[in-house]
This record gives sequence, C-alpha cells and structure tokens, in this order.
Amino acid sequence: MRALDSSWRGWFLKNQEIRIMRKMLRNAGISLEGKVIMDAGCGSGLGTKYLLEALAPSKMIAFDYMPEQIALAKTKGLPVDFYVGDMRRLDLPDNCLDACFAITVLHHIPDWPKAVKEAARLLRKGGIFVVEEPQEDTFGWAKFEAAVKANGFEILDMRYSVPFVMRSYLCRKL
Repeated sequence: MRALDSSWRGWFLKNQEIRIMRKMLRNAGISLEGKVIMDAGCGSGLGTKYLLEALAPSKMIAFDYMPEQIALAKTKGLPVDFYVGDMRRLDLPDNCLDACFAITVLHHIPDWPKAVKEAARLLRKGGIFVVEEPQEDTFGWAKFEAAVKANGFEILDMRYSVPFVMRSYLCRKL
C-alpha cells in the first residue's frame, strides 16, 4: 500500500497521467472547475490530491474498498469526503456527480462492468467518466469500450499514458 503513496508514484500521477487527462478535457472543451467530482478507488488519496489541484472542483468525494487506504488518505488533511465503498454499489443518489475518475481501479474489481453501470447511475447527463486502465486478462480495452457504450456513454478521446500498456479514456454520459 505504501508503494502506491511513494514520491515516484506521485510524480508519475501528476506529470503523466493527470496531465494527459487534463489535456483530453481541455481538447474536448470541458472544465470541471466548481463541479462535483468523485475519485473512485482513491487508495491513499495521492491521486485525489493532484485531481483537486488540477481541476478545482467545488466538492470532491473519494472512496476505496480498503479501510486501510481510506485511513491513510484521511491523514493528508484534504478537503475531501473520504469513505469506504464498493464501486459496484455506492450509497449515493442518482445523478449526483459531474465527473468520476477511476484511475487504475476497474481491473481490480470482480464484475467491473457493474462499476461502469454504477458510474452511469451517479453521473448527471453530460457527466464525465475518466478511466485509466491496463490491458490484461480480467480487463480488456475492447470489453471496456463495449461496456461504456452499453451504459449510455460516448467515448470522446483515448490516449496511451504508457504506450501499449495503459490507456486513458474520456467518456461522456449521453
């Protein structure tokens, strides 16, 4: 768990992954400033910190499946509503989010398509779903693309954050 909170991981998140995500948002003409954003599977809160800095939301909600990670995230003193949760079923109202970020989390979730469906439930019409995932046996990019389309999203952009290993997707709820 601590490796995910390392200075190396922080540098890569800030200078590669989130930079690419911001570029995709900018190219699509999307600003999330003053919006309600969720960091799904936030882990130690390291990425949450960089999302806060980069996007300036009015409210940030972040959760992780592991209580130990949430305990670590809470020590960062961020103005975020942190809680323990399962992305396949969250205790939040329909259409309550403007954006949901899932950075390298879906491939850890059994039945991850249920998490995509839950993101669709939580996002308002026009809401943004940003996902970064590796290609692997339990998670395939083609399967992901089919799942987001089946749940009412359009894919606005896709970029490699690590060539041929990790992809970032920008999706909008129709």
